[in-house]
Amino acid sequence: MAFIHLIRHGQASFGSANYDCLSPIGHRQGQVLGEHFSSIGQGFDVCIAGEMDRQQKTAHEVMQRLPGQVPELVTDAAFNEYDSDGIFKAFMPSVLQDDPGLAELLKDDFRVMYRDKAIFQRAFVNVVRHWSEDAEHGLPELETWDAFIGRVQAGLHQIRDAHERKAQVAVFTSGGAISIALGIVLGLNSRDALLLSWGIANASVTELYASGTGLFLNGFNNFTHLKLAGDSTLVTYR
Repeated sequence: MAFIHLIRHGQASFGSANYDCLSPIGHRQGQVLGEHFSSIGQGFDVCIAGEMDRQQKTAHEVMQRLPGQVPELVTDAAFNEYDSDGIFKAFMPSVLQDDPGLAELLKDDFRVMYRDKAIFQRAFVNVVRHWSEDAEHGLPELETWDAFIGRVQAGLHQIRDAHERKAQVAVFTSGGAISIALGIVLGLNSRDALLLSWGIANASVTELYASGTGLFLNGFNNFTHLKLAGDSTLVTYR
């Protein structure tokens, strides 16, 4: 069996003009994780990252601290996050039409949503609902819900099929992709599974193992390494 370590990127720049870059805390989270892997002798035969800058930079911070021989980083778009900006732009008008209370909260300053976690989650849940229900949204530039699920599944299956028994594989990805992977492994409704992303900590590790009979969960959302660092600011979720 291959062991697949799904690593969420470090803290990015939520609410800023460019979300897709690590914050100073995000860089430190990657360093702490790499140091943790080194301390327990956890090396990897294969390291994979999505194309996004936050995923690539987290991989860099971790990999330069790994013990032993470190493989070259492989980039695989299967583990990119979904386009959150795109789905908000596409479906937020429908969400506001369905939820006049939310529209009232946002009427004076739309960016309130990025400063208030409860408001953001309220909007997020309904945006995802519209995205997942609109299988043929007719927007060629925006990935469909089914395509997102399919590419994450294909990426996991490719790892399962390509690597030998006991291979250790690190995958640097994002909360949405990890939650969908959990949905696939545990047989959850994909839309409900995506809501798990709210509880997945930055620079946490979710471990799967792959055998000839399928993919199985071996550990979820481990961020003990961040707690042990003795700095409470390192535990973040956005």
